Amino acid sequence: MISNIELLNFKCFKRASVSFGDLTILTGLNGMGKSSAIQALLIVAQSLSDDSSKGRLLTKGKYIDLGMPSDVLHDYASTNSIGIRISGAGSRATFKLRAQAPNKSVYSYSNIFSALRLETFSEALCEPSSNSGISKFQYLQAERSGPRKYLPVGDDQSETFEIGSQGEYVLHLLAIHGSTPLEADDPRVISGDGLRLIDQAEAWLKLVSPGVSIELKTLYEADLIQAGFSFSSPGSLRSRPYRATNVGFGISYVLPVIVALLATPVGGLIIVENPEAHLHPQGQTCLGKLCARAAKVGIQVVIETHSDHFMDGVRISVKNKMLAPSQVKFHYFHRSATHTHIKTPEIDEKGRLSEWPEGFNDQHRKNAVQLLKP
Repeated sequence: MISNIELLNFKCFKRASVSFGDLTILTGLNGMGKSSAIQALLIVAQSLSDDSSKGRLLTKGKYIDLGMPSDVLHDYASTNSIGIRISGAGSRATFKLRAQAPNKSVYSYSNIFSALRLETFSEALCEPSSNSGISKFQYLQAERSGPRKYLPVGDDQSETFEIGSQGEYVLHLLAIHGSTPLEADDPRVISGDGLRLIDQAEAWLKLVSPGVSIELKTLYEADLIQAGFSFSSPGSLRSRPYRATNVGFGISYVLPVIVALLATPVGGLIIVENPEAHLHPQGQTCLGKLCARAAKVGIQVVIETHSDHFMDGVRISVKNKMLAPSQVKFHYFHRSATHTHIKTPEIDEKGRLSEWPEGFNDQHRKNAVQLLKP
């Protein structure tokens, strides 16, 4: 399990340290450095998973494209050396990148297999989980596939099944692994029509859009999969299935997030940017609770969010003893000039935070003050 990442001269960070828990929440105003902290992890991940990297730390690759090393160097760095140090399991792995001579940019590391959990950052990027065929590393970026008539079938995805950084393989994953059952005592399981992955995906999706069901149609000749969404309410007949393009953004946008949190095997690592996008506040809160349940089962979850409703779902889960306060990390990113700083409010057993820094999801209170003025 990753416990800490230290950054040197990386983008907006001259020097920074970010601690990680079972569930880590990164929040703050736009442009404060939340994504940069995640991108440091992704640079390492795509370098380790790419056999052609040949010792180079890839600033352009499978998960992200940050340009040349000089584009990543902090504006006021005193040297051209960029450092990423990841700690976990009692040891550390250090990666170094030089911003000059990009064709010769190299990284060095030590104790990598003891510092980074094999199944999350090394082996899982190249090999499937032994019992499910689904990768233990999943990354979903903020710009995901919205409503589409079809989504692709990926040949290589059936072997080391990643959901895709845009969630583009979510339907393919459900088509292949949707009948795989979850354990009855899995914290992620809620009341629904069954224990299969697709049943539980529908059960959680119903909390976002009541009565929704998924129907899949695979066109292997064209390497495409189509999803239809039908709706029902108590005492009424189910509607015909509608195209994804006719049911709005929210359902299509959240489906990969739900499936990733349900399908990733125990011991995995999930990174999701803005899971709350296009969702009603009720759905945002439910996603916070699902992330807490995924962390409870033994998956490390890292979330970047702007949603206080999502945070409330996590806080309620702590109050309900789904997670211990020590398992959750809240980080608030803020800037002074070109330097990013991080505040880390602590959470107690009742879900209360130790402090609310200025700008830390406090807009509702500020708006209420304006509305209550005479």
